[in-house]
Amino acid sequence: MLEIKIPSLGEHATWQQVRTVYIRQLFYPFMGLFLSFLIIGRLWMRHHEIFEHITAYNRTLIRFNLYFLFSVVLLPVSTMFMMDENNPKQISTVVFIFNLALCHLFFLLLLQIIVNKKNHFYTSDAEPIIRRQQLDCLEFLIFLVIIASMTIYNPLWIQYFVYVFVAFRIFRRFRNRIIKKKEEPTKITRIE
Repeated sequence: MLEIKIPSLGEHATWQQVRTVYIRQLFYPFMGLFLSFLIIGRLWMRHHEIFEHITAYNRTLIRFNLYFLFSVVLLPVSTMFMMDENNPKQISTVVFIFNLALCHLFFLLLLQIIVNKKNHFYTSDAEPIIRRQQLDCLEFLIFLVIIASMTIYNPLWIQYFVYVFVAFRIFRRFRNRIIKKKEEPTKITRIE
């Protein structure tokens, strides 16, 4: 799991030693913790947004919800594997991307089970939310597969993963705002 060990420097360590050792040894673990927290938080919010509209369930839904949960539980492990500077970057990055893809694949399968008309699992007002999340999930899954393929093909492209990821997230955020504005009913104001 995600483990952060604070190095012991002794009681006579100088500020320069503390700063040098702590920055060198704690930067990647804290970045891993932060990244893992952001991803898990985002997945949790999406999960919560969907499940507040669920009115029924069956064993298949529970089973796929557990598969999704298991893939999320693995995120701190793959994040620390990627953030450890002693691991080969091309392998650790692909493992992390694969874990992200697995989370999104299971969430997409979960959405497919929920949206199946014969199940009648959700309220009618949830349909636009589910469709938006399906599209987001599918886009992100395709993005992750492309990034993983590029990383396997040429390990030097790993360094661009973060930049492409941030650009993709900004693109999706703007696109989602446009979609939400289209989904909102127009307000009619009366003039008295």
